[in-house]
Amino acid sequence: MTTPYATVEDLRDVWPALSSDAAQVTRAQALLRDATARIDAYGPAERLVPTGPGVATSTRSEADLAIRRMICREMVLNVLANDGTPGVTNETSSRSLGPFSESRTFTFDAPGRTLTLTREHKRLLRPRRQRAYSVSLYPRPVNRRGRP
Repeated sequence: MTTPYATVEDLRDVWPALSSDAAQVTRAQALLRDATARIDAYGPAERLVPTGPGVATSTRSEADLAIRRMICREMVLNVLANDGTPGVTNETSSRSLGPFSESRTFTFDAPGRTLTLTREHKRLLRPRRQRAYSVSLYPRPVNRRGRP
């Protein structure tokens, strides 16, 4: 089991309204562990840094750990802050035209009820990398049939 990137004290630093109730603290600790597992599943926890020919060392930079701590806190705070919202809502719409009728039912879940990585979190965990490529300036050779 890995150690969570953030602690309950880190959550209190950002959100002072977090209660000291034992059940709330236990739930926050479980959410922090789950958020850490989701973060590690999406982005590799350690990066390999080449240290010599054919040798690579796994390392975590301080900036990488700070980003992971921030993302872990934001994921858990999103869930804890939305605890009072209702879970599922239904909306029904119907219309009729002559002998035809149509009815639809939509079900929505309140946002923030599950630990989710936002697009910004994903961008921070897996930044885009530039890739080298080349473009040939020479024409492609043509075969006997006139096709490249």
